[in-house]
Amino acid sequence: MPSRRRVLAATAGTLASGVAGCSYIRSDDTPGVSVRGDVVRSSSFWPSFNGHNANTAYSPNGTAIGSEPSVAWRAPVDVSRGYPVVGEQRVFYPDNNVLRAFDVADGAERWSRTVYELGEDDDEYELGVSTPPAFLHRASVGGGSQLVAVGVAGERNELRAYTVEGDLAWRTPTPADGKLEGAPAYEPRTNRVVVGTTAERVLCVDARTGEPAWSRRVFGAVEAGPAVDEAEAVVTTTAGEVYGLATDDGRGLWRGSLESGTHCTPATAGSLTLVLDDSGRLYGLDGSGGVAWRNDAGAAILYPGLATDGERVYFVTNADRGDELVSADVRTGERRWSVRTGGTAGGNLPTVVDDTVYTTGADRLAAFTTGDVGFLEDRQRWRWRPDGGVYGPVVAAAGRLFVPVSNPDQHELVALE
Repeated sequence: MPSRRRVLAATAGTLASGVAGCSYIRSDDTPGVSVRGDVVRSSSFWPSFNGHNANTAYSPNGTAIGSEPSVAWRAPVDVSRGYPVVGEQRVFYPDNNVLRAFDVADGAERWSRTVYELGEDDDEYELGVSTPPAFLHRASVGGGSQLVAVGVAGERNELRAYTVEGDLAWRTPTPADGKLEGAPAYEPRTNRVVVGTTAERVLCVDARTGEPAWSRRVFGAVEAGPAVDEAEAVVTTTAGEVYGLATDDGRGLWRGSLESGTHCTPATAGSLTLVLDDSGRLYGLDGSGGVAWRNDAGAAILYPGLATDGERVYFVTNADRGDELVSADVRTGERRWSVRTGGTAGGNLPTVVDDTVYTTGADRLAAFTTGDVGFLEDRQRWRWRPDGGVYGPVVAAAGRLFVPVSNPDQHELVALE
């Protein structure tokens, strides 16, 4: 009997027929990152804060920086915990109530758009850009400019899309009782955007027009971005529920349960869905939502996100002596190795490029080899220390690393090469 994922892939074939060159395939036999869409192959893109729609934070064809990097450019920003994405030679950065676009090559600010005018008594951390952006690489207005989508919190909550030139393409109101917090997820086969709300609802809109396609109630607030693959959206909730929903009509494909709530953005790797719960447990869920394996990390998860290269899954914990980067086997969940990053209470989402995994922590960005090392060999490849703190994520695209930095006098977005 064909598996649920293969049936889904077959039924999605008609929807995908108009999208040339897209080959999103997930293996049912051997877990691994078998997604090979055009964005994944292209190292010039980083369209979501977790890398791409499957949320693996992995660039298989990118070139890792082998030694301590140099600064290519610096651009001033208002906050140092934004989540940049890269597409069409621009870095899009959510900066409180402003969305900014910087040139990948030289860091020049191409445009900025104020999404909400803050009043004197307004909380700048609660209003404005409320989600990481998502670059919609196959969605455009009239066949022209491609789009970038963000969630906005203001007098009303809404999902917006801007062209890469900064023009407002569409805006779609979302339920007034629920805020958008997790990143929108783009599914190129159906050309739709899926996003969750804190009002226990998942919304789907047409990526080109913003027209609502469907809405579905779930159990628990959705505070993390979905993973989207094979015309399927995987959604996690703060009640510990994990849902597989069809992006064409929102119907339930499967449902799984964790032992505690989660704020984790899930990742898909082969036939598995990978997710961390708020108690520090790592799960591999199978195609029916059942627990294929579970790994107790044994320490608090510092950041509710993970990365995977299809062989291993990487996440950061807060051990007794500081941050620890952990690598576990994708097939079994067994720990393969761990290493002290040197950071303290500043760990962030790991990023994998080829055979190197990057992570930030408090005052540094560090690079580690993903493979096996000898007993006396050092897993760390290099460490970069800015004149300030590194509390945001690291993004890899166009042969560079992009990381927000908090300096004493000025927050910056820094490009390294």
